[in-house]
Amino acid sequence: MAVYGTVDWLLHRPPTGVVEPHRIVDLHLGEIGRPDLSEYGFSYPQYMALEATQDAFDAVAAYAKVPRMIGGEGRPFEEVVTQWVSGSYFPLLGVQPQLGRLFTLDDDVDGAPALAVISHAYWQSRLGGQPDVLGETLRVGPDPVTIVGVLP
Repeated sequence: MAVYGTVDWLLHRPPTGVVEPHRIVDLHLGEIGRPDLSEYGFSYPQYMALEATQDAFDAVAAYAKVPRMIGGEGRPFEEVVTQWVSGSYFPLLGVQPQLGRLFTLDDDVDGAPALAVISHAYWQSRLGGQPDVLGETLRVGPDPVTIVGVLP
C-alpha cells in the first residue's frame, strides 16, 4: 500500500474538492524495533473497533489500495489500482461528486449492493466520458459492481 504517496498527495497536492486537507491524519500500525513491519494497515475489525471507541477525531475512515482486474460490458479486463474505502471516507474528505453520488454509511453494511465510484480520469480514458455512465456495470475480478458516481 502506498501510504506515504496517498498522504503526500492528500496533504501537499489534494485532489479537487477535498475540504481542509491539513486536518487529515493517516494512522497505521507498527512495531518498535521491527523495520520490516514499520507500516501496515488495520484489519477491518480493528478499524471498526477504533471507530467505535475513539473520541480524538471528528471522523475515522478506512481505505486500501488493491490492484484488481477490471472490465466488462464489451471491454477487455485490465489491471487497475483500485481503492477500497469505508462509507465514511468521502464524507470525511468533504469531496462532492462530479456526477452521481458517493458512498455513504448506508452503503457500508453487510448485504449492501456492490457499488463503484470511479475517478474522473478512468471515466474519461476508459469509458469515454459518457454522461450515462451511472448505473453501468463493471466487473471487478469476477464480481459485478454498479457505477454510482464519478469523482471530480
